[in-house]
Amino acid sequence: MTAGLHIQDLTAASDHSRRIRTRDTADIDAAVLHQMGFARSGGPERFLRTKSHYIVLQDGRVAQLHRDQDYLYASNALNSRSIAIEFEGNMPSERGRFYKPERFGRHRVTMAQVSAGRRLLLHLRDVSGIRFVFAHRQGTNGHTNCCGPDLWFNVGQWAIANGFSDGGVGFTMGDGLPIPNAWRNHGYMVFTLAEAEGVGP
Repeated sequence: MTAGLHIQDLTAASDHSRRIRTRDTADIDAAVLHQMGFARSGGPERFLRTKSHYIVLQDGRVAQLHRDQDYLYASNALNSRSIAIEFEGNMPSERGRFYKPERFGRHRVTMAQVSAGRRLLLHLRDVSGIRFVFAHRQGTNGHTNCCGPDLWFNVGQWAIANGFSDGGVGFTMGDGLPIPNAWRNHGYMVFTLAEAEGVGP
């Protein structure tokens, strides 16, 4: 396990109806970053119906809801090859707009989430051989702000600088959309530049 990372195992308690089938782990080479679009008070047990393999809460707690080999309808065209990671919060677009903020709130990615997300990617690389990191929008045209610039700049783009691949500029699958340049150069840094270039705290 990557230093500083604790993963709460909720695979027995989560909603097993989300699991479509079991897949060959040799086919899994990617992680997909998502934002939930909402936040809840309480612990990881309040997210048992979430369609993702892992969740990262605003306070940095990480839980595994489904086994890596479980096929979920989570990431559209990226489903078969990927592990889905959902980050709690309703985060802004590159224009600073939030989805229905009066209902779902306004959130920014937290330092705890960024640190946990980076460590989780390193763990998946070391344990499961993950080599790619994608934004959800790369596999669908229906979630244009998923995972959003906050998460991509601080977690996804950091991963690219540390040996992962996002498929290259313009990469998509299915009817997906490429990662905008504005996400890659977002500038909303949770860490200092020196920390962003490293593994993080």
